[in-house]
Amino acid sequence: ASVGAAGGRRPPLRPAFSHLGLAQALLRRDRPDEALAALYGLRCPGCRSRAATQLTTDQAPHPDRASVCDPDCAHFDTRTPAYAGQRAKHRPLMRDGRALALAARLAKGRSALNPAALDVGTAESSWRKALAHARALEQGAEVEAIVADTALGAAKSLHRSGDINAAALTLDAAYRLLGEGQLDRLKGQLARVLTERGITRANADRSQMEEAADDLRRAVELNPHLHRAQVNLGIVLRIHGARMRSSGSLVGARDRLQEAVDQLTDALARFPEDTELTEQRDLARNELALVHSELD
Repeated sequence: ASVGAAGGRRPPLRPAFSHLGLAQALLRRDRPDEALAALYGLRCPGCRSRAATQLTTDQAPHPDRASVCDPDCAHFDTRTPAYAGQRAKHRPLMRDGRALALAARLAKGRSALNPAALDVGTAESSWRKALAHARALEQGAEVEAIVADTALGAAKSLHRSGDINAAALTLDAAYRLLGEGQLDRLKGQLARVLTERGITRANADRSQMEEAADDLRRAVELNPHLHRAQVNLGIVLRIHGARMRSSGSLVGARDRLQEAVDQLTDALARFPEDTELTEQRDLARNELALVHSELD
């Protein structure tokens, strides 16, 4: 009665006096998967049966009531006593349930980035669902900041441990999901990590030159002022062109070398008279001229 009378002024206590309490307790024990499973049990068997009947007769349940008992359900007050007597009582119950689901999705995303059991796909899926809950709760900006912090922290740790690929995948997953407000925070780090991965790929296996070039192209696109990305993209494109020429693909070699010349010329507009960029552009021009002569 005390919690019900307090209404929204006692939000931490309110879910405990309802079927949300189990999910709340599981989440506090750092068991997000079990907490999410518990949230599916908010409707009594009768309301669940009626909802199933509505679906089979093409009568979709009301979206605000799809996950909880109807307000006129005879079991609503006994199952959720903290919400009894409130106006439109299913709405605060839905909101509190969504807030718990949001917290569970964020917790699941964090645990999926544990290096001992890394699963970037699960982290991305958890973030996507968390952001959907956050927007419904009008907490989108706050939760986007949390996701960005989580991704940046995890990527830094993965990079430090030597798993550059996982660091790139983690940052890229967050970058695809977040809005403009957080992208600037991610751009610089993502560009640096992609540059590192591109160089690593090119050095480790010359058959991965196209994948290395893709990483470096994206790094330059994200941060055109990243000198290391600009120089190494030119080098990788030159080497890739030379490999294609030696394998007999003169047209492919021409295209890669022309891209190298164009890219290095653009880079020199940002870094005027840079000796390293100038040297690479001159080499690419000479190699391109040779390929053109062979094509002729």
